[in-house]
Amino acid sequence: MSAEKSAKIYSGLGAAPGRASGRAYVIRNAEDVMAVPAGSILVMRILHPHLAPLLPRVAGLVVEEGAILQHATTLARECGIPAAVGIRDARSLFHDGDLLDVDGYTGEVTPLTDLGSAKYLGFAGGLYPNGKNSPPSAYEQAGIALAATVQALDTAGEPSTSGKIVMLCIGMSNASSEFSQFIRLADADARKNPGLLMIDAALEGAAATDIALPFGDYWKHVDSQLQPCEVSAAQVQVVWLKTAFAHERRGFPESARLLQRTLRSIVEILSTKFAQLKLVYVSSRIYGGYSETDLSPEPIAYESAFAVKWLIEERINNSGPDSSVPWVSWGPYLWADGLTPRSDGLTWERSDFGPDGVHPSAQGVLKVATMLLEFFQNGTTTKPWFFSLMP
Repeated sequence: MSAEKSAKIYSGLGAAPGRASGRAYVIRNAEDVMAVPAGSILVMRILHPHLAPLLPRVAGLVVEEGAILQHATTLARECGIPAAVGIRDARSLFHDGDLLDVDGYTGEVTPLTDLGSAKYLGFAGGLYPNGKNSPPSAYEQAGIALAATVQALDTAGEPSTSGKIVMLCIGMSNASSEFSQFIRLADADARKNPGLLMIDAALEGAAATDIALPFGDYWKHVDSQLQPCEVSAAQVQVVWLKTAFAHERRGFPESARLLQRTLRSIVEILSTKFAQLKLVYVSSRIYGGYSETDLSPEPIAYESAFAVKWLIEERINNSGPDSSVPWVSWGPYLWADGLTPRSDGLTWERSDFGPDGVHPSAQGVLKVATMLLEFFQNGTTTKPWFFSLMP
């Protein structure tokens, strides 16, 4: 979906199919609802169900907040009104009388892995620099070298054949459910290194801002997850990190830049708390277009990947003897544009999510867990320690 003003395209999500042109009418307060011109393109913060009687009068809708399956956007589809949702700051971008073209069929947003050298709002795609989906050779080799040093350690951090390689999951509730399922899948693989102990230390409600507090409650929770497993911080060598902001209101790229800095702080905390930490794999959010809340809708979920991309590029550009540990890289990239398949076929269906459209259902959890398993089974920096013997 897109809303065009002159030659510039403002991207969000296609919530109701069709295409319409007309003059913008911006709703900023309750009084504005009383004088909506027929055939206008209605621009608003959110499409409340009580505005449904207006729909037959308008040609199209541009909405700052919303999701594909919300009741109000369902009404727009039933009325045959093209609708674009997730156009952030639309009421500031557009003014009464602006000629708008609303395309409610497809999104301008493209998965980062498929963006290549193209740009999203002026910023290059690809998981790594120069539109690539694989790291520069020298950086990858540094990761491979570090991976070769991952070994079983005792609770004092000393090599021991009876010790453990501890891998932690750091993040919020989605990460917790996904990693817990991944543990079950991995433990069923007879090739898995028996010395590898994977621990879910993610926590429901723990946003990136909570994790970035080094002496906050989140890290007390992490300690509480290590203790029952009879392992210590000195045995943690691998982390899967997946986190984001909650109820984010900033625009792009400001929000992604702030998340990048927050992720950087979290990596620094990890380095301080886990002296033997070698490898950190970071994933961004899954699709947010079915969200029934403002917790992490589109395009915020999509844009969070740029924070991860920029964090890793920062590590690549500043890599050196004193800054290469831990080695930070992408974990599996999980975003796809709803039912539109990305190049590897990944899609996200409504049934992949629970009632709120944010937290994955059992089906969605299994989808992420399977991607995690494939990632750690096949990565050049993961196979040496994930398996007892390289297959």
